Amino acid sequence: MFKIMNDNFYSNARAFVATIRAGTMTAAAHELKTTKSGVSQKVSHLETDLGLKLLDRSGRSVNATAAGQRIFDICAPMIDAALEAEARLGEGFGETLSGRVAISGPNSFLTSVIMPIVAKFTPEHPDVRIEIKASDWNVDFAAADIDLGFRIGETPKGRFIMKRLMTAKRQLCASADLLKRHPAIDCPLGLADVPCVLRHQEARSWRFIGTGKVWWRPLSRSGHSSPIPWNYRNQPPLPDSA
Repeated sequence: MFKIMNDNFYSNARAFVATIRAGTMTAAAHELKTTKSGVSQKVSHLETDLGLKLLDRSGRSVNATAAGQRIFDICAPMIDAALEAEARLGEGFGETLSGRVAISGPNSFLTSVIMPIVAKFTPEHPDVRIEIKASDWNVDFAAADIDLGFRIGETPKGRFIMKRLMTAKRQLCASADLLKRHPAIDCPLGLADVPCVLRHQEARSWRFIGTGKVWWRPLSRSGHSSPIPWNYRNQPPLPDSA
């Protein structure tokens, strides 16, 4: 019983099979794009590993010995199968891209950031079919069969490969007229009784982050302030500018 004795067995066996098929080591070297001495060395290594003489080198051409013919009959199909697998893998993962890519994310982000990239990408890769699924709600990427998802806010739960792309900062704005009609607002607590315009996906709570302190403003589903009191983590207070 023969045993592969080192990691170079495939390379050595391929050189041996090519030599038998080509009839000479020179022709085998041409086929393998290497040197005659390189082929000869690989065949010698294979003979050493197996403890057998595989080639008769007495004439100008080389011929398989009885043991060499047996090894050829065993190795040739394996070498052919390996070469076919390499060729198919090369075809499947070459420069030509094809298939479906489903992308999900907030409408504003997809429109301003992703769509310009898609517009440039699709002419260069016409076999790729891109599906844009814009939603301002937090989509279940797995259930919706999403290949590439973007999320603004909390990190989605699940076994995803995730990477933070950027940090988006938001500001609270108010008209001068509104500020005149309401008492001075010097901290997030002062917003409890101020009418607010909210996006649907933000209708649960707001979070204000300063130097360590996190303030939450609980809201009802309708977007109005709920009677739930404000809560904050026991950390240093927000700076005046927050």
